[in-house]
Amino acid sequence: MILEIWMAWAVSALILFLLLQKRTVKLWQKSTLLLCCLGLMAILVDGLPLAAYWRGFFGDLSTITQTWLLFAAIGAFRSKPLMAPAERVTLAVWLVILGALLYPASLGLSIIDPYQWGYQPVWLTLAVVVIGIQLWWRKYWWATLLLACTLIDFQHRMTESNNLWDYLIDPALWIYCFWILLRSRRPEGSAPIVQHGG
Repeated sequence: MILEIWMAWAVSALILFLLLQKRTVKLWQKSTLLLCCLGLMAILVDGLPLAAYWRGFFGDLSTITQTWLLFAAIGAFRSKPLMAPAERVTLAVWLVILGALLYPASLGLSIIDPYQWGYQPVWLTLAVVVIGIQLWWRKYWWATLLLACTLIDFQHRMTESNNLWDYLIDPALWIYCFWILLRSRRPEGSAPIVQHGG
């Protein structure tokens, strides 16, 4: 439980930082902003830090989401994303496919329950490994690292969940991946894709 609260604190601060950092240019400005975001999410309200309310409202985000946020923050400090646009789009395609397999069934639209596959995830783990090999083959190192971190996290049960799906994807990430794909479909001559997201 303590680890989850610490992670919620870090994640909520990173999200706030990423939303605000576009107005900063210099390294010291970004560093100050990040420290302020960390401090803000640690403020106690009725005996609980703001990050705890964040976790209560949004729940625990997947390992991929949390690691991707970290990559995005590093990219913000470098003023250059770690992942190239093509790498982000390819990863987003795979995550959209995984989410399309999971979420309709969760809404009762299928007689099959893929979520159960996450408890004894032999085939699901194999699928993630195959996706990772495809990303590695295309030299998408950061996307491959995201999947590797996810499997390592699950192996060590770094959250309260014993289901691999909870480490792979969450609704917010699924929606974000759809947004990445929609942005990538912009016609020629339109506004350029904003370079962010790791």
